[in-house]
Amino acid sequence: MPVKDHLKRGKAHYEKGRYRKAIKEYEKALKTNLNNNDPIVWVHIGKAYGKLGEYDEAIECYQKALEIDFEYLEAWILMGGAYYFLGKYENAIGAYHRASDINPNSTDTWLLMGVVYGRLGDYKNTLISYQKALDIAPEDADTWYSMGAVYSELDDHNKAFECYQKALELKPDYVDAWYKMGITYGRLGDYRAAIKHYQTALRFDPNDTDVWYSMGIAYSELGEQNTAIKCFEKAIEIKSDFVDAWNLIGVSYDKLGENKKAIKYYQKVLKINPKFAKAWYNLGVVYGKLGDHKKTVECCQKALEINPEDENTWNLIGTAFYYSGGPKKAINYYQKALEIDPKNAKTWGLMGLAYRVLNRYKKAIECYEKALKIDPDLLFAKRNLAELKSTQ
Repeated sequence: MPVKDHLKRGKAHYEKGRYRKAIKEYEKALKTNLNNNDPIVWVHIGKAYGKLGEYDEAIECYQKALEIDFEYLEAWILMGGAYYFLGKYENAIGAYHRASDINPNSTDTWLLMGVVYGRLGDYKNTLISYQKALDIAPEDADTWYSMGAVYSELDDHNKAFECYQKALELKPDYVDAWYKMGITYGRLGDYRAAIKHYQTALRFDPNDTDVWYSMGIAYSELGEQNTAIKCFEKAIEIKSDFVDAWNLIGVSYDKLGENKKAIKYYQKVLKINPKFAKAWYNLGVVYGKLGDHKKTVECCQKALEINPEDENTWNLIGTAFYYSGGPKKAINYYQKALEIDPKNAKTWGLMGLAYRVLNRYKKAIECYEKALKIDPDLLFAKRNLAELKSTQ
């Protein structure tokens, strides 16, 4: 069979997602062409391996192509992508730099390089890469959006707004840009502005679950729990296993003082995902409010099996023991919390309470003083310290 026929059949298999068969046809094309000297065929095989997630094999194919044609731009770009998916970010950057040497006007190369630098946390070079892409294609809304996302990570909200607004000027129906604008306003505490931007995003895509979810958070922060619940319910209507939304409905009901409903929703979360540590923690909080400290302890133990590095859960289990007559055990758990975060003022304050119950006043005073050194406005520590010192 002629080479072109194998290539045609390989392409057909590739387009239909039959990547193994595509590879076989491309390999037949190489065997038919006895010199194996067509870099394009090697790139095709590499792309098929990439689709299968077999990135080491893909890289070998791209290297074969580059042995034939060292200036083959697409092979360098694709090899960079394969290294990226393997987590070999420095290798990926090397490949993209080589691609940029071959064609410094390839926006794809600069954008991909920016993504890799971002994964490394090197935001300076991420921004440089995106700016290179914008110098070539200043009307690319996606690049402006990506740059805005970097500035958001750096908490440079003004520059983030500028980038998102530029993206929206170029593409007014850019849902993700409207969404990110909302997120940025939320980080600044301007929840009304955040909601406005979420609502605009939903006009373009009413089925975006992340937008409904984030809008629910904004309403919750404003104290409008019933409206928040409606937003979370909308997200669940679109995506029934959206455990974060189920969880925050529980949080909203907890804030409304409707403990039984809160429990119901946390249990729903855990039915979907028994490993959702935050739901176990939240469930423990509600049981604590109901005075069922035994169940609080059980929930905390479940949460800690999943995430033993959450100081809030150690605090909660400590507080459950504190209220159920076990201040010595409470102190042990507070100490666990402090191993994770020694600058948690609340934990120091709680430990002070436990020491006070045990009549170990000197230790209690030390804990309160440490708490107030971290947070001078921690009222319960300030009040208890003053009471203790007045009796000494």
